[in-house]
Amino acid sequence: MLEEIEKLQKKPQAAKEKILAASVIAIMALIVAVWLQTVRHSFSNYQSENNAANPLGALWSAAQDGFKDVFSDFNF
Repeated sequence: MLEEIEKLQKKPQAAKEKILAASVIAIMALIVAVWLQTVRHSFSNYQSENNAANPLGALWSAAQDGFKDVFSDFNF
């Protein structure tokens, strides 16, 4: 692994910037994909017959519960 880091350090600045940009994009895509899976899973818990016609109501309920969980974790 140290050899790979040394190879990267010897590359020109432009190549380092391309590798950095590609790495950031890949990591952010992974984070967004995991987040979307989590949101979709938790959002499906709020899909009842009452909220089927009102997806914003289901989203609002999910957001309220999420904020309650965050605030309870930090003892607000």
